[in-house]
Amino acid sequence: MLKIISLFVLCLITLSVSANNNNDVLSVVKIKHGQTIPKSAPMNVLLAELKGNQLFVTVKYRGSRNDSIKIYWNGVIRHSNPPQSYWHLVRHPRGKSNQIIYRRLVCKIDNIYLQKAKIYLYLNWHLLKRLQMGIPSITRYDRSQELPKSPPIHVMSSKIRNNHLILTVKYRGSHEDSFKIYWNGIYLRSNPPQVNFHLVRHPRGTTNQWIERRLVYNIKGVYHRRYSINLYSNWKLITWIRVN
Repeated sequence: MLKIISLFVLCLITLSVSANNNNDVLSVVKIKHGQTIPKSAPMNVLLAELKGNQLFVTVKYRGSRNDSIKIYWNGVIRHSNPPQSYWHLVRHPRGKSNQIIYRRLVCKIDNIYLQKAKIYLYLNWHLLKRLQMGIPSITRYDRSQELPKSPPIHVMSSKIRNNHLILTVKYRGSHEDSFKIYWNGIYLRSNPPQVNFHLVRHPRGTTNQWIERRLVYNIKGVYHRRYSINLYSNWKLITWIRVN
């Protein structure tokens, strides 16, 4: 009975915070190798979940709403199956207030190479939760639809590994920009069959710096055992990949 009441209270808290649209930005601070992770002030993490490329964290603590909450990460992704990354949640007190605070924080993580990593979330080296990132699939579109126009993209490398299309791209824009690959589901009659993928960058920020990123897409939905991929951007062929 106590467990049911606790879950009910947690739901009310989450709904209340969402209704108030009180989603604070949770930033990721990259630390250098050997640098000490700051000790966090006391805090209860009520909920931590991944939705698409966003991490949502609901916390409760005694302090001020101005307290700074950050994630510290050393930038390392351990080579395993799946890859692993270790994140540390830290609260930095910013005032003398001692009231009970509930906050919902959101962190966009599409600007770091964690498309298929398992994230271990810690608080003062105590493991809070294991979170598995999802790998985006190819977006199907109808031939009657017009493809979105993409700002310039430079594909530095491309390869296929375990039903995943892995691209390294370079562009002028923001870390918040998102990428999608569109496919109309059609195989071109050739030997081997060919598919035309369209890579589109959707600007999400206002900065204009050179950025290099690694993109991973699940292509398991392309059922032919042997085929080739023609990758386009704005209907201009940018690379060609053979799938065996």
